[in-house]
Amino acid sequence: MTNLKNPPKLLILTAIIFTILIGNKIASSQTKVTSQKNYKHITYDNSKLASDYEKIHVTDVFVDYMLLKNSLAKENMDDAILTTTTMIDVIADYRQYMSPDYLKDQKKFSKELSELRAKVNPTITLDEARKIFSSLNDHFMEYIKSYGLYNKTIYVLKCDDNKAYGNGYWMTDIKDDKRNPYSGENAIPECYKVKESWIFK
Repeated sequence: MTNLKNPPKLLILTAIIFTILIGNKIASSQTKVTSQKNYKHITYDNSKLASDYEKIHVTDVFVDYMLLKNSLAKENMDDAILTTTTMIDVIADYRQYMSPDYLKDQKKFSKELSELRAKVNPTITLDEARKIFSSLNDHFMEYIKSYGLYNKTIYVLKCDDNKAYGNGYWMTDIKDDKRNPYSGENAIPECYKVKESWIFK
């Protein structure tokens, strides 16, 4: 009969090794999870943003933005041209009903968007469309940070291979979105890495 008060040394040693192995496995798993989340989580303060009514408008424009991003990833020029002009026109239309107090320089913002709108025509190339998108993306990021989105989380991605198109940033509401507007639908993993998440509650 085994003496429970004094278990054999071999049994104790086995238990210690087993515990260490399990501990190492858990630690390894935690390291992988942490390494997959190596980006900033930015939660925006609603009290410093526009009204829910205005945020809903910006969120509505984000739908057009996603259509544009995906059209460029698919290299669908007809849709990209139409969606670029639609998005710029919708922003201009909505801004008539939105407070001018949130954007730093309203006149400059309007002027630069109008200049982008003028560049869009049926003869532009895919490269030109992507350069226009890069500039539009910069303005839309400013627009979102100024007014906010309604109860939405989005992700900011970047690929160094996109340098030909400005800073190469783009946004999505899908965390593992492989559709890079600058390079195609199935970008390599290095080209759809999340840099930041923007959380609007």
